[in-house]
Amino acid sequence: MLERGLLVRRVNIRQALALLSSRLWPLARRMHANLRRHGRHFCQFKRLVGEFFDREMLRRAVLRGTVLREFYTEVHYHGGTHARQVGSYPLLVYIPARVGRFIDVVVVDHGSRSALALPP
Repeated sequence: MLERGLLVRRVNIRQALALLSSRLWPLARRMHANLRRHGRHFCQFKRLVGEFFDREMLRRAVLRGTVLREFYTEVHYHGGTHARQVGSYPLLVYIPARVGRFIDVVVVDHGSRSALALPP
């Protein structure tokens, strides 16, 4: 996806366990044991995707210097503010200052799931 220039906001990776009928429970137990045994690999893969892929996609979707309008401040945290636009699955930004309810922001850096922004 990166090489093709496609934009994906975030990849949600899930670890699942198949639900099988009662006559297949021995198989389900073995599958569950394998998931537990290989859980470390799953966590490493998920962290790798978050740190590399999600961050790069966010960099491409929301460029540094982009002005984002009408962010609603949700919570003040460690001297800064977390804010989101109103909508479904909105981008989270961290503003390193305490700000009011609605604010326009400029993107200055990217994380794997959020952006660092400053008031314009």
